[in-house]
Amino acid sequence: MSLQSLGPGFIPVEGADKISICHKLKFFLHNVTVEPIVFFFLIAGLMAIFTNQNLALEKSCRVNLQFNNTICDAITSRNKSGYEKYHETEIQALVQKFEAYKSLFLGSVPVVLMVFLGTWSDRNKRRKPLIIIPLIGACISNLLLLLNSIYFKELKMQYAWMSDVIPNSISGSFVVFLLGVYSYVGGIGDIESKTIRIGMISMTQTLAMSVGTFLAGLVLHWIGFIGVYALISSVIFVSLLYCLFIVKEQEILTPEEEEDEKTDESLRDIFAAKHIKKLFKTCFRNDEVHRRKKMIILMSLLICSIGPVLGELPNIYLGVRLRFQWNEVDYSIFTSFQCIVHLIGNTFTLTVFIKYLKFRDVTLGIIATCSKITSVLIYAFAPTGMFFFVAALTEVFSSANLIAQRAMMAKIVQPHELGQSNSVFGICEGLTPLIFGPLYSMVYIKTLMFFPGAFYLASGFFSFIVMILYIWLYNLIKTTDKIKSKEHGQTEAEEGLLKKNLPGDVRRSLEKIKA
Repeated sequence: MSLQSLGPGFIPVEGADKISICHKLKFFLHNVTVEPIVFFFLIAGLMAIFTNQNLALEKSCRVNLQFNNTICDAITSRNKSGYEKYHETEIQALVQKFEAYKSLFLGSVPVVLMVFLGTWSDRNKRRKPLIIIPLIGACISNLLLLLNSIYFKELKMQYAWMSDVIPNSISGSFVVFLLGVYSYVGGIGDIESKTIRIGMISMTQTLAMSVGTFLAGLVLHWIGFIGVYALISSVIFVSLLYCLFIVKEQEILTPEEEEDEKTDESLRDIFAAKHIKKLFKTCFRNDEVHRRKKMIILMSLLICSIGPVLGELPNIYLGVRLRFQWNEVDYSIFTSFQCIVHLIGNTFTLTVFIKYLKFRDVTLGIIATCSKITSVLIYAFAPTGMFFFVAALTEVFSSANLIAQRAMMAKIVQPHELGQSNSVFGICEGLTPLIFGPLYSMVYIKTLMFFPGAFYLASGFFSFIVMILYIWLYNLIKTTDKIKSKEHGQTEAEEGLLKKNLPGDVRRSLEKIKA
């Protein structure tokens, strides 16, 4: 595939595959849109998640449970001689209780927003507000957490929890942000380029995760809670300015019958019940190639793929503290290594699997799931921290799951339906914390005394379900390809028969037009 096919903005050049690296770099920079926002917002978000967890642990120890400074300092420095195991487990149990409530809030409220914002975005042909609103919410949240850090002793963990949850939930958090991002890039370019563009967003996410997780522990160690929250707020504010003044609103093509519809940007119209029906009717419309069945399978895949990731996330750091006595710096080193491995896997996926070997999206998903199943088994039973690094190597292709699922969805629906379809995807993504957050927290709390890696076995179970769904989808796609091939053959036969019956001068004129 040539560079020209990647969408509007690429300069047509003869022999694009043979042009210089500088020219390709110029093309790349000319087509950068929301990638810098994704990069910096995810870095800030990951630093915030890690810092919030440490702030909760510190406040639980020093303010809520009121353990003395000697015990809390020993826990922070991972000095086992200065505290008993029950101190650590009591703190973690309290933190995980609030993490479960956090999952419920951050799952439920964005889901309600997703139902309406996707259809509003398609009707009004606007994607940027879906990116801007979560940025504003995150900025407010981190400024409030900055106040919680300044008044550390005066404000209990519950106030920090509310500062994190309320602004992020009512602004949609990462769920609405990614709806805007994927709707924006999914409408650029032709069918063939969608996998590449979505893959570029996925690579940007992975790179941001590498940087964010590496910096999180180190920056917290260097400048403390106040410095980290001030830094995060600044990064998000700059990203907001970039989105407002640099990113251009995308032109969305709609069918002629929808061009004359009047748009209404009032709150009453945004939350009108009629749009819920249209949302699901559009997304699950059936046709001769089993569109409805494919979309249902994709939704199920998303839930069973994203759910374990979101369920694992709050428990990994707590688990390695308990199992291997890691501190925030040790954890940052591991997560940075893990993200670099994912980045290598994504790069290999895009350059080898997609560009050269032309693998189907569903094949990428199967490879990613095999990688995930292998890794979670090693994570669950790892006797030492070194085995965690080995497990990270085995999950090198696991992040290709997201590329495959988003690409398949973007190819199934029409460009003007991307906002609505991404909304349904986002609803599924938003629902997963409601299910998997409390589930994984419960598993961790119940097993942390004798098997703190047990929650990884739950991930293995859901990955096995994902494998079955991919195989089902693979067979379904093969069936629909045969139907399309048969219809294409019939069309060519009819065209050939029609040409034979046309006068010679008319036939020659048609051939010239086609040429």
